[in-house]
Parts: sequence; C-alpha cells; structure tokens
Amino acid sequence: MAMALPAAALDSFTMAFGHDPAQQPQYRFYELIYTEAFKRLGFTFAYKVYPSKRCSALANAGAVDGEPQRIADYAKTYPNMVRVDEAIFTNRVIAFSTNTSIHLDGWDSFRGTNYRVDYRIGSRVAEEELPKRVAPKLLSGVPAVEQILKKLKTRHTDVFVDAEWLVLPLLNSPEFKDSGIAQVGIIASDFSYPFLHKKHAELAPRLAEVLRQLK
Repeated sequence: MAMALPAAALDSFTMAFGHDPAQQPQYRFYELIYTEAFKRLGFTFAYKVYPSKRCSALANAGAVDGEPQRIADYAKTYPNMVRVDEAIFTNRVIAFSTNTSIHLDGWDSFRGTNYRVDYRIGSRVAEEELPKRVAPKLLSGVPAVEQILKKLKTRHTDVFVDAEWLVLPLLNSPEFKDSGIAQVGIIASDFSYPFLHKKHAELAPRLAEVLRQLK
C-alpha cells in the first residue's frame, strides 16, 4: 500500500515500512514525522508496506529510497544503506512470559536456562543473539507476534522476546488483555535510526538536522 502522490510533485522520497501505519501506532508516528521532515526538504513523502526482510532487500537494492528505523549498525549487514545520525526512536527489547517467576536481564541471562523461547522471524537482533545462548531444541522462530502470544497464552512456550512497541498494543487488546502475559525482563535498549540508500547519502545530514528541529 502506498500513499497517493500529488500530480504536481516534482520530487518524492519513498520508504519501505514493515507495518501499516493504519494498524500500528509507531508507524503512524513515522508517517507523520517523515511527511513533515521531507516536506521541509522539498520532497513529497510516500511509503510502501512490506514484510521486514523484504524492506531490507528492497532498500539495500535501491528499489525504495530508505527505511524509517533500524539499529545503529544496520549497514554492517546491508552495506548500501547510510545511517541518518539522529535517532528516531529508543527501542527496547523485552522478554514476555506468563510465568512471572522468570526474571531476565540482558541476552546472557538466557545462558544455562531451559526456557522454551520464541522470537519473531525478521527480528534481526533476536535471530543473531538468541542462537548463541539458547539450545536449538528450545528455540523457535514464528512469523507473527499474534501467533507467539497465543503460544504464551496456551503455555506452549515459556518466553517471547521482541520489541516493546510491537507487543504492548496487542497486550492491551481484548484477546490478550487478561491473558496473564507480563514483562519479565529488559533484554536490550538501544537507539533506532533512519537509513537511506547510498544514492541519497548527501541527504542524510540534512534530514538529521530537520529531525533535530522537529524534536
């Protein structure tokens, strides 16, 4: 899905969004702030929604112009991407469980445990960090947050690790509000940054300055 562009627009900038702003408040925030930021830079802003890994592939290939937020060292994996050096968001990775006797603090707190741990496929940091610390037989990647929350709710897994902003809105929904799922630890906390394809490298410092002004 993409926002319609005015016929008179001479310049446009398109980002790959991993979530639909109409359904995800965090991406509604991105839609609003980037629309204003690029307007100040003389561009019409648009977005297209794809699965997370598809966003990475398209952005790195230059098929879209950038992505709204990724971790600071994202370009190590996708070398065609240039970081905008103004953080757009503070991202917290949280452990969730129905077993409130579980207490986790950081990735290394998984070492030596026997917890069945689920993560969302496409969460690059979870895909990298959990296999270093959790036995393969205890670790599962699942496509959607809702599926993992249902596994937690029915006690088919013990711990779910994902970004706080993705999970909390669902925990407040009628389906999961009284499920007993709670936060049982902060696993990581870091800044997320906008990334642009390298063909727009000269735009990165200008966008950083506009974002600072908007803040």
